[in-house]
Amino acid sequence: MSNDENVVSNTETNENIVSNSVTTETTPTTPIDNTVKKSKTRSKLLLIILVALVVLGIAFGGFLYYNGRPKKIVSNIINKLYKDYDKAMNKTLDFDLLKDSYRIEGNLTVDTNIDGFEDLNKEKIGFTLGMDYPNNKLEAGASLKEDGKTIVDAMIYIIKDTMYATLGDDYKKAINFGSDEDFSEMFDLSELEDINISKDDINYIVKAYKDILIDSIDEKDLKKSTDTIEVDGKDVKVNKVTYKLNDKNVEKLAKKIIAGTLEDKELLKKLSNITDMDVDDLKDELKAAKKDIEVDEGINMTLNFYTKGVLNTYVGTELKGEGFSFKSIKIDNDKTDITLDIDTVLNAEINIKENTDEKFNADYKIKAGGQTVSGNLTATSKETKKDNYKGSLSFSVKYDDYKFKLDLDYTLELNANIANIDTKNAVDYTEDNAELNEALAKIVDRLENSNIYAIIEGLSDMYGNTFNNSYNYDYDYDYDYDYDYNLDDFDLNLDDDLELKLN
Repeated sequence: MSNDENVVSNTETNENIVSNSVTTETTPTTPIDNTVKKSKTRSKLLLIILVALVVLGIAFGGFLYYNGRPKKIVSNIINKLYKDYDKAMNKTLDFDLLKDSYRIEGNLTVDTNIDGFEDLNKEKIGFTLGMDYPNNKLEAGASLKEDGKTIVDAMIYIIKDTMYATLGDDYKKAINFGSDEDFSEMFDLSELEDINISKDDINYIVKAYKDILIDSIDEKDLKKSTDTIEVDGKDVKVNKVTYKLNDKNVEKLAKKIIAGTLEDKELLKKLSNITDMDVDDLKDELKAAKKDIEVDEGINMTLNFYTKGVLNTYVGTELKGEGFSFKSIKIDNDKTDITLDIDTVLNAEINIKENTDEKFNADYKIKAGGQTVSGNLTATSKETKKDNYKGSLSFSVKYDDYKFKLDLDYTLELNANIANIDTKNAVDYTEDNAELNEALAKIVDRLENSNIYAIIEGLSDMYGNTFNNSYNYDYDYDYDYDYDYNLDDFDLNLDDDLELKLN
């Protein structure tokens, strides 16, 4: 190989070496730049996150501080009570007694071991009440079954001013008792027509006074502390907000509530509708009350609100005074324990075990005068279909070894067809009708031989004798009167003897 070829070869080799060298040196520059950029980006993100956490921490701390202030705790509790009230009101029946018809019917049974009343356990009493006020129709009735056998099943109907009756299976036709204005007056609701109170008005008034009450509470009158109370048999640490109810605070609160009422024009209109007072007259009355209000000295009570946790979840309320204590402790959403103590006179405990939209269930125990009475109250209600409801009521009492329980089931129908009977073929009650007389005689005979008749007769004899024995006083009196007199004719003189004269 010539020297020139060696030079060329060496030159190419050197260029390749340089080229490779450059490639090796320059290739890593790009990832180094990306790493720096990513590092800077991460730093910014971390900084933003840290700032956000600090801001959120400050905000949360501020929330806890604000939410933990005594007045805020109290206002939260009042607002919660209002929400519960508003929820319950919105679930009430959308029903107008003066515009809509209704029928409620059901059965009543008794379970008792009280001497002389055990036979009531065999009885089943039915009832019906229906009204269609716009069309002047009314129906009411009762039935009695004993050991499954019907003793009586009677209904009364009023259509406009005419009264009818039916006797169940004993007599198939309706009985016409004629017309009388007194019949229609039996369900006269004309006085209600003049009452101009709507559901919206009531809701506005309740909400307005809720807000006024919150605004009227002076935070200086509230004191926050910690305490331990018993909740469902366990000691629980709670936050306690105390409000002293003395003559000074009550007077100040009352004046603020009146002032808040005067400032709300819409509230004044609603109150004017309810009280049937002119707005200006109502304002004058409120202003006079605010000026003249004076609370008697001697009021000395303490109102405690209990919450738990940093979010101040409501636990209960307690009102205490001299010889008096009322406490309501919430166990969970549906359960509440309520106690009332009045010195040694009365102690009452109510344990609400269930309180939902469809069921209320509570046990109670009352101690008074060395005696204890306990029992249970359970009520249910459920909409089975549109305008139709089904429910029950159970109430029991236990005293010593005695027990008494009443069970009632019912159905409610809105927009019901009331007094739907055949009036054209009704029998006039004044006519001599052998079939009707026979039916009435059978009913009277069954009633006279029923258990409930014997019980009523026994009570009548017992209390009749007691009344006669209790009021058998030996007074010296004389009388000379006829039955036509008025109150001005009375001349009552109390001397050595009681002398009653009617002039």
